[in-house]
Amino acid sequence: MSSLFQADKRFLLLLDSIFSVTVIGSLVIFEWRGIWVLLDLLLFPDNPTLALLVCLVFGYLMCIIVDLIQNKAVAISAHLEAKNHGLLRLAFEDVYLLVAKWGVIIAWHGIWSFCENYVANRNGPDQFARLYINIVIGYIVPTLLLHGNSLFVLEVVLDGGLVEGEGCRVRVTMLEHYLEVCPFSR
Repeated sequence: MSSLFQADKRFLLLLDSIFSVTVIGSLVIFEWRGIWVLLDLLLFPDNPTLALLVCLVFGYLMCIIVDLIQNKAVAISAHLEAKNHGLLRLAFEDVYLLVAKWGVIIAWHGIWSFCENYVANRNGPDQFARLYINIVIGYIVPTLLLHGNSLFVLEVVLDGGLVEGEGCRVRVTMLEHYLEVCPFSR
């Protein structure tokens, strides 16, 4: 009987993985693309250099602000949960994470625009060599920093599924983990 139960769990894990990658992952890409096109249309469409600089500054500024107020957001979410304000807590977490997500997407758009216009211009000379620079740097550097798996969506979390304010926790722990793993930091 236990092997049948494990088979059911494996099947549910398979279904969960397929749903997370095909549905949730695809919808995330829809959101990215929509924000990117909106930025292209509204943010200095005739000046790509200024547009990418504004994206980088505002995107990273939004990420820094989200990080700086994260503990306060966690406390507010935990307080709303303790007072049984489930819908208000869910709305608060969703708005907070929307700002965090948009900050990342806007910063990524700035990086993408930089690569598109200055590193790997598809119409420029040596276009294939320039594209390989993106691919190699994009793979080698994260791998050397022990973050080669950062591209994948490692977890899909149900809104409201985390407790004690953890729905507002944005886990950016690259340097923390790097210092734990690297021998020179001990």
